[in-house]
Amino acid sequence: MFTKRKSGQHDSIEMGMSSYDLIDFLLENNRWKKIYPINKIKTAISSPDNIESVREMFKNVGNCIVIGLAGPGDFEQLRGYYLPWYWPDTKQIGAGQYVNQIMNKNLNLPGYHEVSSLIKSLREGWKTEIEIIIAFDTIIRSGVVVDGTKHLLALLVIKEQNHELLTRLLKCSAPVKHCKMISSECRSIFHEGL
Repeated sequence: MFTKRKSGQHDSIEMGMSSYDLIDFLLENNRWKKIYPINKIKTAISSPDNIESVREMFKNVGNCIVIGLAGPGDFEQLRGYYLPWYWPDTKQIGAGQYVNQIMNKNLNLPGYHEVSSLIKSLREGWKTEIEIIIAFDTIIRSGVVVDGTKHLLALLVIKEQNHELLTRLLKCSAPVKHCKMISSECRSIFHEGL
């Protein structure tokens, strides 16, 4: 299922979609530093000197498919991914559940104020690329957002509130990318709670 690639190499699958080895994707542009929560890859990189040994350790553990999100419909599949935050009763919640709660003005949500501020900002457009990174475990068929969580939530709320506005923003702002890391080991690498 996973193809071997040279370090840093990715394959173009079709326009708007690329495939990378999972570890190459994370090491490119130091994405590993941004991933939340703490994970085995982040823990293994104790210094810049051991990045290549970490690359070898996690080589071929999975792949990452990167897809550009071009319209509001492209966001539907993202609603079902879990968030790295928890409800007060410690159960994981999905992005769609969070969006419903934020639209009902539930001020007790983790990150409510930050997401609300980001919604206002994104309504004016954005100049830098947004990456929404998901760790998807193929054994349990479940995924968790590990980076870009607040941007995802803000864009989903904009979509729910004004579908046409999101369409316009996606056409005139910097790209939004859905980066789906796929592996049978994602649960153990990225999030024990999946």
